Amino acid sequence: MGYNMNIIKVTTNNDENARLLVQMLKSISFVVKVENVKNKPAKKLKPSSDLQELLDKTPKNKFFKDIKDPVEWQKKMRDEWS
Repeated sequence: MGYNMNIIKVTTNNDENARLLVQMLKSISFVVKVENVKNKPAKKLKPSSDLQELLDKTPKNKFFKDIKDPVEWQKKMRDEWS
């Protein structure tokens, strides 16, 4: 006999709570499978230095080269949101 599978993802605030939750879930008769996947800590970004590095690598005047009249371009952008 088949069953409908539902996957529930949960994030806990620490390893001990994760361990306890896994233990509890494994004790429930209708729970088919429990996986405890540890996420790696996110890499801390330094946005300003990353942005500066990107700007340094980009040729000057490349970002806005298609804008001939900045005032007209800005009016057009505003009109698109109206």
